[in-house]
Amino acid sequence: MIGLDPLDRAVFDGLSNAYRNHVALGEAGKAKDKANRFGDMAMRADIEAEEHILTTLREFADKNNICIICKSEELGENKLNSDGKETFFAVFDGLDGSSNYLNKNQFGYGTMIAIAKGDSPTYEDFIIAGEAMMEEGKIVLARKRKGVFIYDVYRDEFEELPKFEEGESFDDARTLANKYFDEEIKAYGDKSWVYTRSTAWSIFSICTDSKFNGLIEVTRKGNLEQPILYLMISELGGVMVDTEGKPIGDRDFRNWAQSRDGEEYFITAKNMEIAQQVLTLIDI
Repeated sequence: MIGLDPLDRAVFDGLSNAYRNHVALGEAGKAKDKANRFGDMAMRADIEAEEHILTTLREFADKNNICIICKSEELGENKLNSDGKETFFAVFDGLDGSSNYLNKNQFGYGTMIAIAKGDSPTYEDFIIAGEAMMEEGKIVLARKRKGVFIYDVYRDEFEELPKFEEGESFDDARTLANKYFDEEIKAYGDKSWVYTRSTAWSIFSICTDSKFNGLIEVTRKGNLEQPILYLMISELGGVMVDTEGKPIGDRDFRNWAQSRDGEEYFITAKNMEIAQQVLTLIDI
């Protein structure tokens, strides 16, 4: 192991449990037979991944007398151990990229989580982030000021990911983009940027493979995935900026760009030069 502290261990265990459950479910995970926070029937694999994360966080909160405010896509907002001596804030998404799960293709999907100290954190306040990549059998952990580590489920081994190489340049063919909301379609025009249908897979690919080096998306659905991107890309030497090219680290997560889907843009890149080049090519 890599010397995980109790919070790191809780995140790792939650992702590991979600991964094992996903494998055990198999095709049964695609059934829409579990109710989400809206009362709608959602995929079993999605709901149960969030339930495993929530259970692990509850155990950590009770054992360490910590209050954790949780926000997730399917289970909504939950407050664990509300009388804890200090407060943490967690965001997670049970199955980011569910369309890739339902219809297997070249892109993957995964469970995502990030945790910060305090009840109203900035992006810079997030101290641990992770994702379990179901097709790849990998768990990625980003630990603030400690680096990014990838765990191979099959080999039972951790490996530290290297920092991004200096001097990487922008390349249209190596750019990823979300292409779902009207704002995105209008801004990108006929750009041939790759749409993976999974933020989890996109950031996994940027962090572990030299093939892709940038991602552009709009804010949406509470921005639950964005703190994971921010910490992972930052720990490897990359950047995450707004449409003015300013790093978003000091933005209050719970308030900034939370009014509606498509309100703001995020540009995530291996360096500032790539981010700036992307900004020159979009019509905002």
